[in-house]
Amino acid sequence: MKVEAPDAGRQIAHELGIELSASKVADVDIHALRSLAERLRTNPRRTQAGRMTWEVPLYWLSEHPPAVQSQYFAIGNAINFRFWVLEDGRLKRAVGFRDGQSFEGSMYLWRSLRLAIDRGRATSP
Repeated sequence: MKVEAPDAGRQIAHELGIELSASKVADVDIHALRSLAERLRTNPRRTQAGRMTWEVPLYWLSEHPPAVQSQYFAIGNAINFRFWVLEDGRLKRAVGFRDGQSFEGSMYLWRSLRLAIDRGRATSP
């Protein structure tokens, strides 16, 4: 499949047979989404942060083929909510240690999942 911007999302959905018509049970508030995007784009903490590459073996299965990596991402994203808690109406990252190193939120999840696979506690996707 060759995907070209700017309509890549629709093209991928079409190729995969994903229905894109309006849902009776869910909707996207485009104004809220634009507001969130603007806040993320202009937040100084976010603009100063560097992007992480998907090649960091501490978290990712970069040595595996894309099909295996996509399964790994699907599993991790499905359980990501367990690494966050709602406390006093605010979202708070779970914090924990893996091999003596501190991790927070999603990175805590990805390090935990990678270690589980490496140590044979989970089957490699």
